[in-house]
Amino acid sequence: HPGAIVACVEDDGRGFDPGTTAPAGGSHGLGLLGMHERALLLGGTLQIESQPGRGTTVLARVPYPPDREVPS
Repeated sequence: HPGAIVACVEDDGRGFDPGTTAPAGGSHGLGLLGMHERALLLGGTLQIESQPGRGTTVLARVPYPPDREVPS
């Protein structure tokens, strides 16, 4: 997309309730939290769509070129 880098990852797995950020199977969802924090650090967004039994879609958007200097 012009002005942004966009990554979309989809699966047709077990899914989970994004409101709890705890995927089915016992994980506490820290990976998703880390992805969200990294997207914010770059001035971007992370969108998560999922439902139990229906899989998951993760969409990350990061402005490019960056609006500001990226922290190292």
